[in-house]
Amino acid sequence: MKTLFYIISFLSVLSSIAALGSPPNIPTRTVHRRQTNAQRMSRGLPPLPPRHLFSPTRPIMRRSAVSAVPGSTILINIGVESLTTGETSWYLRAGGGLNNNGPSPFTITAPASSSAKFELTSAEDTERRLVLIHYQDVSDFGSDPAIGLHFQQRGGDASTPAGSGPHYDMDGTTFESTVWSLDSTTGVLSATWIRASDSSEIPLRFVLRMWQMGIWVVPVIDYQAFVDADSVNYQGASYDEVRLVASPPPNRTR
Repeated sequence: MKTLFYIISFLSVLSSIAALGSPPNIPTRTVHRRQTNAQRMSRGLPPLPPRHLFSPTRPIMRRSAVSAVPGSTILINIGVESLTTGETSWYLRAGGGLNNNGPSPFTITAPASSSAKFELTSAEDTERRLVLIHYQDVSDFGSDPAIGLHFQQRGGDASTPAGSGPHYDMDGTTFESTVWSLDSTTGVLSATWIRASDSSEIPLRFVLRMWQMGIWVVPVIDYQAFVDADSVNYQGASYDEVRLVASPPPNRTR
């Protein structure tokens, strides 16, 4: 009996010592650190999802290509952009020619709307303006879609009011100057010609003619009709439909 008593007492003491030496039963928290995509992929795990996803409802700030107070005078460059490739390899010069080494600025009166008409004048000499010329005065421009117009720089005496139609000069050619309009969001310049016979407004398109003797931008009514007729006289020439795009010159104000 004494032996059994000693065994029970010894086991009771061991149990008390074990209870005193055990750490308190406190719940622990597992800390997870965010792994990089490189660490995850090295472990064969997929990359983490992006934290900033595109939201179609999130407003996007758009900056106008050309923005100014209507009626103010602003400077613009005019690029010749291919409708085929979207590239701008040429710039329109104040005299109507082209330059691939950089633009020459124009001045315009900032329009109040995309339908308001204005003139393109040289930034170097605001008395000089870019006008549209029709050489074949014996025919009314618009009666033949295969005929194109021409650019020419002229002085203040060649200024025509918007919507007034073609004016005749001493050489018998007709011209118009206040024919341009601007989409201030896209920067695209548009031009029209007022037909003399019925005062209708003809929207113009632009063709880049590339020939061995030079390169020109030609305002036309119908691109394909013009190319078919023009290629007979300019054999070997290549053509591309383009648009004129205005942009503010960098670091220049007026």
